[in-house]
Amino acid sequence: MSSPIDFQRVLRFAVRTPEQETLPAKTIAKNTFWGLGDRYWQQIIPERDHPLDPMVYDQHSYKGVRQEPSFSDSLYKGCTFAAEHLTEPLTVDFYRKLHRVLCAHFQGLATQIEFTL
Repeated sequence: MSSPIDFQRVLRFAVRTPEQETLPAKTIAKNTFWGLGDRYWQQIIPERDHPLDPMVYDQHSYKGVRQEPSFSDSLYKGCTFAAEHLTEPLTVDFYRKLHRVLCAHFQGLATQIEFTL
């Protein structure tokens, strides 16, 4: 079970201090995005599933959702990809690329999950 979120730690990245004024906006955005550290997945996975850990969808069939092997790996890669583009305009091309990274674990018949775009 994960520990409670330290909102003070997270918020210190969200509020610009005088020392941060010289940091590029992209650095501030990345620090905010990764403010939860190893618990980054908690900003993506619904709170009701947090007690099961970040591997909730990789290893468990939960609330009618079947297992998705390598889900957490795709989630991490998707978060890394998104973090590199935080200050850029949202475009259809970016969304398609992000979606492809997030769905990389879909392997058709092998996982009974298929992805096309």
